[in-house]
Amino acid sequence: MTTALQTPQGAQTAQWLNDVSRLLERLGGEFHDLKESTQRQMLAHTHDIAKLNNDFTTVQGTYRERFKAIAAGVQRGDLPAGWRSAQDAARFGCFVAALKTRDTSQLNALQQNGLTPGTGSQGGWLLNEQLIADIMREVDEAGIFLADCPPTGVNALKGGSPRGTSGVTLYYPDYGVAGTVSTPGMGATLFELKRHVAAVEIEQWMLASDLAITLAEYVRQEIVYAVSLGTDTNWFMGDGTSPYCCYTGLFKMAAASGVGQVTGDAGDDTFAKMIAKTTYYLSQMLGALPQWAHAAGPRMYCSGLVFFSYLGVRDAGGMPLASIYLGEIAPALRLMGYPVRLVTVAPSVTAVSTCFLLLAALKRACRTYRHNRAVEFAWNDNLEEAKWLAGLSAVKCDVPLDRTVRVPSGIVQLITHS
Repeated sequence: MTTALQTPQGAQTAQWLNDVSRLLERLGGEFHDLKESTQRQMLAHTHDIAKLNNDFTTVQGTYRERFKAIAAGVQRGDLPAGWRSAQDAARFGCFVAALKTRDTSQLNALQQNGLTPGTGSQGGWLLNEQLIADIMREVDEAGIFLADCPPTGVNALKGGSPRGTSGVTLYYPDYGVAGTVSTPGMGATLFELKRHVAAVEIEQWMLASDLAITLAEYVRQEIVYAVSLGTDTNWFMGDGTSPYCCYTGLFKMAAASGVGQVTGDAGDDTFAKMIAKTTYYLSQMLGALPQWAHAAGPRMYCSGLVFFSYLGVRDAGGMPLASIYLGEIAPALRLMGYPVRLVTVAPSVTAVSTCFLLLAALKRACRTYRHNRAVEFAWNDNLEEAKWLAGLSAVKCDVPLDRTVRVPSGIVQLITHS
């Protein structure tokens, strides 16, 4: 007698049941693995959220301490550093508070002082020339790049800036002989302003009317720090990608761009080895800089670690290469007699094929641009829920800026060997 499982149909059924059983076992294993993977990811996200919360608490505490320090100075009667008068500071503080509260009557009253509605995608308000000057002057002075290459005011978001490609020729005709007309060559450097947006976080209790001056100084300081650090990072150290606003920084420019380069000899692949050769490389840098750049007041640019590594190093005659002159406002640093500017974002960790020192006539070699009127402020409510629950919002400063390299030969890099 033949059983059901011995028939062809029974065998197929048994095979099917075995296949289903193996499939369920495999799916069960994959589900278990997926469950464990999901649990690990959730745990990692939990840790990330906890870290962000701790970071947020730390930043919030820092903001509070800065605000309290400014408030203490105002209570002593100190004039906020960045303003022509306490009245101007108070006016800007009231403006910031009115933005948050949407107090249209206050904003309308402030319009009489030159505030006009902005034209950005999210609205906002443009400041008058005096308030722009008070706020942005500190930006120009705080950032190394903007301080050494002050921005040219422009009224368009893109355009061309004239530059000479050849100078006027001097002739020596005899008396009674007409002089030869010399026409200098002219070219153009194209610029395209890019938005630089600084959002300053503000707690609700900062909006009290008796804190108007403090609020104004606090917002100004945060904007100055953000914009100056951002422009220095992009314009000195950018690698041409979007995180650096697509700028290639002066420390990262390739030889093909036209910048001068002095590269370490074989084996000199660290900062220390090149610094140990005292004037050997520094003299080559000075020789690589064109004469016109020497006459334009060039400066050295490097990190604090690089400059202080030169302290104590002497030339063959026993003279120190680096020196510090203590002034009433700030110390004056010099290297081989040339002024030194310490760039916070410049390379401070030694590596091969890395530029760690610049010699540049920045004002002649480069040009920076800022829109004359487009410094716009608006209130940003699109913050994370955690910040909203903590009573935080942000005032946004939106300023278009650009940097171009007009004459790259006015820049010389010192690079470690590969």
